[in-house]
Amino acid sequence: SPEVQLTILCDDPMLKNPVATPIDLGTVEPGNLSIVDNYSTAPHGFKFNATFTGTTTSVVIQDSINPDWRFIINPGLVAGLLHFQEYDQLFFSSEKGQRYLYILRLGQRLHIIDKIQANSIWPILFPGANVMVHTPAMVIEDVSHRHTYWGV
Repeated sequence: SPEVQLTILCDDPMLKNPVATPIDLGTVEPGNLSIVDNYSTAPHGFKFNATFTGTTTSVVIQDSINPDWRFIINPGLVAGLLHFQEYDQLFFSSEKGQRYLYILRLGQRLHIIDKIQANSIWPILFPGANVMVHTPAMVIEDVSHRHTYWGV
């Protein structure tokens, strides 16, 4: 009888939706980020960008239920950057293979991934409801993620 042998090589064992899902932020309270993912079966990353509404020395994003899950950015001195200023834009991604963190200030891109505080945990999404609180001096404007499923 004929025999078939399949070999599957897979760098990432997750199956991801090829199209990003935007999150409606119309009902989100300031200082909170609420994302409900009723489709994914596996934890996964997401992207967002935010604009600062005032001056702040650091950014903190933490899980509302488990505050030990914190992501802290302390800019320190980066090309004259001592703190985040009003109108700075923050760009973030915790997606596998596409992690980035930078700000735009007066049209200049400043990479600040090296300013993540030690022991910080990159924020990710879990299946179901995800509620995170963040530094109130910024407004999150665009959030998207890709539904992700346990795969190969």
